[in-house]
Amino acid sequence: TTQNLTATASWSAGTPAVATVLATGQATSVAAGSTAITAAASGVSGSAALTVTATATKQLASISVTPAAASINTGTTQQLTATGKYTDNTTADLTSSVTWVSSNSTLAAVNSSGLVNAVAVGNSVSVTASMGGTSATSTLNVTAPADALTALVIAAGQPFVYMGQRTSPTTWVSGNFANGTGTSPYPAALTISACTPANAASIDATGLVVGNAFGTCTITAHSGAISSAPATLTVAIPYLLSIQIAPATVSLAAGTSLQLSATGTFQDGSQKDITNTLTWSSNNLGVATVVSNSGLVTGVAGGTATISVNALLPAANPIISLPTMTVTVPASAPMQSTAAQPLVWDNTISDSSLHADWKTTTYAVNAFHNNSIAVGCYWYLMYNPIAQMQVQEYSCAQSLVKFDVSALAGKTVMSATLKLTTGVTGVGTVPRSWYVHALAAPWSGTSVTWKNAPSTYYVASASNWNPPTSVGQIYNIDVTNTVRNWVSGAWPNNGFSMGINDVSFPYQISLDAFEFYSSEAGAAYGPQLIVVAQ
Repeated sequence: TTQNLTATASWSAGTPAVATVLATGQATSVAAGSTAITAAASGVSGSAALTVTATATKQLASISVTPAAASINTGTTQQLTATGKYTDNTTADLTSSVTWVSSNSTLAAVNSSGLVNAVAVGNSVSVTASMGGTSATSTLNVTAPADALTALVIAAGQPFVYMGQRTSPTTWVSGNFANGTGTSPYPAALTISACTPANAASIDATGLVVGNAFGTCTITAHSGAISSAPATLTVAIPYLLSIQIAPATVSLAAGTSLQLSATGTFQDGSQKDITNTLTWSSNNLGVATVVSNSGLVTGVAGGTATISVNALLPAANPIISLPTMTVTVPASAPMQSTAAQPLVWDNTISDSSLHADWKTTTYAVNAFHNNSIAVGCYWYLMYNPIAQMQVQEYSCAQSLVKFDVSALAGKTVMSATLKLTTGVTGVGTVPRSWYVHALAAPWSGTSVTWKNAPSTYYVASASNWNPPTSVGQIYNIDVTNTVRNWVSGAWPNNGFSMGINDVSFPYQISLDAFEFYSSEAGAAYGPQLIVVAQ
């Protein structure tokens, strides 16, 4: 028979350093090796061999990165995760334990936690997770959002401005987007560089492109990190497109003269007085002559003459039609008024002297610095404003005067002269170029001020005149064209505004002045309009 003696037997291990055994017969391994486990009871024993093997260490077998591939937009992030698989087939999250590295951090950067930041557009960026000798990679493509700006383009030939003009560049630039669409115009910032000459163009505070001098510049558009390819900005001189002569016809008494004027219309839409830049000629010198460089026509004898002009134009200027005007000289001279017996003699309705608001005075009299431009209008030019009319640089003082020409209704004006008599010796010594403007609206000598004075619509210029050297000096200004238009009804008679053209250094200081008697000084001294009419 048999009997289970496990609980009553006496147990022992031959090599306790390899394994031990409890009284219950339970063996516990201690270290690798072999030992005998013996059970004894009632003088009888039995043994069993026990082998203890070393336990195998768990090793990292592989790493996987999720997602293995992805496309992300610039400005966004992507979280990558790393999972480790061990030799015992167990797995673990190693995202925070591995080392993360990007193959191109300028396109996609990764931090120690596997968070990828999409920086710029690009393809095939490898982000690698590694631990020990084991690694895995995720491949990323960085794309732009559908509405992201990808390029700026300046249209060829569009960057163009006329010298002396300002233009808006908003239509020059277009933008292209990531989804293949585009928009024009695109509101990009512009920079100008590499100008020839150096000041050819600039950009003012409002963003307008300014043409300063004939030449070219390089212009570039910018928006954020996007810049266009450089383009050429051209600053051009506008071509002359047409010439108008005024008046178109005139009846001129023999022995009398009339100043013709010529206005040029240019490619940029501007109009300028080009009278003295043309060559004037008459086809009948026996009837009328004309000064070739000024357009002053003089009647010689009865008949008709055609006055022509010629213009010296750049080779690239389009061919233009050159105008003519007709001068008729009556066979018999008309009755003329004289200085003692004019048709209109000091029929002054109103006159007034206007003075500009004071400007900043930087330097004292006789202490002007070279190239100074901040100067004032000095107090002594206000002398005797009741009986005097001050005529000074336009930005400092001007005078208004009006005459009654109703007695000339129905007559043909042959010539008209504005006669002014000086009341004091002039200030300054520099010859100054005069203007006489025809006023566009009514005014009153008792209420007109610098700020509410009417605008003007016609300019008659006079030669350079020295300031007067004595009291009673007389100045005569040809105003024939203006008076002729008043009498015909072509223009309303609102009188004249008189001043001196502004000039630049070294004569810009506001010291040259003329002071004439006004109508309050009496008929013998006040302004006179002397008209020859028939």
